[in-house]
Amino acid sequence: MATAYNAPQQAITVSQRTGRRIGYVIAILINAVFLVLVNAWPGWEAMPFITADAVDVLPLVNASIAVTMLANALYVVEDAPRVKAVGEVVTGIVALAATSALIDVFPFDFSAYAFPWTLTVTAILWVALIGTGISVVVNLVKAFRGSRRQRATA
Repeated sequence: MATAYNAPQQAITVSQRTGRRIGYVIAILINAVFLVLVNAWPGWEAMPFITADAVDVLPLVNASIAVTMLANALYVVEDAPRVKAVGEVVTGIVALAATSALIDVFPFDFSAYAFPWTLTVTAILWVALIGTGISVVVNLVKAFRGSRRQRATA
């Protein structure tokens, strides 16, 4: 009886792991497409509301995308909770830097639009900054607790 009960659980665990890995690969591909769209074709210059000041924040935005891609590549190989927590802390810190730069430089000009895009985008950036900051703190706790639990059980 115990063997029959454990076999379906093991199958579910394997399929969940495979599903997560597929998700990580999809995230890598989406970020790669975004890198191409921003840097090559059509490029950030093609967007009429993005100003030349975008050059000042582009390295941080690219770094954030690249670090996210690297973290997802790591998760394909190993997505243990502690590994993911540390990866989320690193990606979150780089995202904080990029978002902070976007708020500071604000390389957008929405003066041609009737809708209050400046206010909307500023609010979205602040919500992203605060949410990412909270995420970094939460994942630091997860990473620390994971390491304490591993030492306690070893």
